[in-house]
Amino acid sequence: MNRQPDPLDVLVIGGGASGLAAAWHLLRYGLEVELWESQRQAGGKIRSRVDKGWLTETGASWLMDPAGDIAPVLEGVGLGPLLVRKQPDAARYLLRDGALQNVPSTVAGMLGSGLFSVAGRLRLATEPLRLSKARPAETVSDFVVRRFGREVLQYGIEPYVAGSLASDVKRAEAKATLPRLTALEERFGSITAGVLCRRLLGNRKPAAPEAASFVGGMQSLIDSLGVNVRPVLGRSAVSISRAGSCWRVVASDGSMATARHLVLATPAPETAALLRNTNQNLAHLVAGIAYAPVMVVHLGVSRDAVQHPLDGTGFLVPRCENRLVNGCLWPASVFSDRAPAGHVLLSCYLGGARHPHALRDDDDNAIAKVLSDLEPLLGLRADPVMTRVDRHPQALPLYFGAYSERLRSIGHQLKKLPGIHLASAYAGGVSVRDRLVQADVVAKKISTELQGSEVTRLAPTTPAKELPGTAVTGTGAVTQTL
Repeated sequence: MNRQPDPLDVLVIGGGASGLAAAWHLLRYGLEVELWESQRQAGGKIRSRVDKGWLTETGASWLMDPAGDIAPVLEGVGLGPLLVRKQPDAARYLLRDGALQNVPSTVAGMLGSGLFSVAGRLRLATEPLRLSKARPAETVSDFVVRRFGREVLQYGIEPYVAGSLASDVKRAEAKATLPRLTALEERFGSITAGVLCRRLLGNRKPAAPEAASFVGGMQSLIDSLGVNVRPVLGRSAVSISRAGSCWRVVASDGSMATARHLVLATPAPETAALLRNTNQNLAHLVAGIAYAPVMVVHLGVSRDAVQHPLDGTGFLVPRCENRLVNGCLWPASVFSDRAPAGHVLLSCYLGGARHPHALRDDDDNAIAKVLSDLEPLLGLRADPVMTRVDRHPQALPLYFGAYSERLRSIGHQLKKLPGIHLASAYAGGVSVRDRLVQADVVAKKISTELQGSEVTRLAPTTPAKELPGTAVTGTGAVTQTL
């Protein structure tokens, strides 16, 4: 009689940033972990493409604020020597009245700039005097207008929500989308007063978050995590079921694994499909999360063909400016290895909730429309010498409706399924930094449940020079305990 193998401590399903980081943390806690990724390459939408001196990102272009609570991950996987930070004093631009305007980095700077009208600046300055209170499931639009006025919404928050989050201020819940701002109002009664109080309590002025990437692009983060985690690539989970006190997972290739804990680090549709036969209410809640489509058009241009100094990170576009482009980043102005000498790289973002049908255009039409937007803004005087187009039909989750209540209901249903944990961008933020932070939260919870209390992490393992050859493919089960 064949003896069944002992169950894993944890099986992680999904090899994007969330799943890789969760597996890495779990291994550092000394647990036996396996990760399955359905594609032949881990990383999800994070991928760096390098060709003839051009380095473009299919997903996230950089990582915000690499210090603090994610520093142990970056150092632990050997990324410290590969970390590259943005050029100092890089400006940020916003399109207003058909022209790019520099966006001040402080409230005081905004009050003294021409970005807002006199009436708008007065409304911004008097925010602490506003005594209005939040309503349940308040939208970003209603929240910002109530606190700061309509002009700040149009030229301050809406471009960020549409350009960076691919969302819609009229449908996105403020508490889920802008958690730091809503928390300041809830605690201090005013966002401005809350910022001042935190500075006083901290006895210092907090530094502005900085952008950072890595030698080789964001792919280096994925490769570094993969060296340690060794995901099983090309293995897709098709069903999960109870197996005593454990969970049994069957893969599309017929292989099977049992684990005490499961981490579902897959997008909402895939997660819902796995949960459907286990908890229909939970599956329905997760399946109801919408996603925004995003297209990224990369243009490589001779530096001499661009009149604008490109002395910053790029620009965002408010809806009221009526452009196809939601925003444009200038990666070669931020990092030194993104374009060949004498050239610049323009990475433009289209689609999102603002233009959900943008992906219907073929590449040539999309490029032509982007050039039509950019020519008068940047003074383009020649055709691009390089073009690339990346398409993501389901790029980012949208925190629409009563989203916080949805997450509370999901948490309530999860209590009925001990041992199952969700780790994906539909909860806790969509940025790479958010995903690394939330992965640590999930890993700590599992470690505590399995080992009774949080244990000391094991020492870092892999130096940066060992990045190539990160994964294991095929049907053989692979585990690694550090």
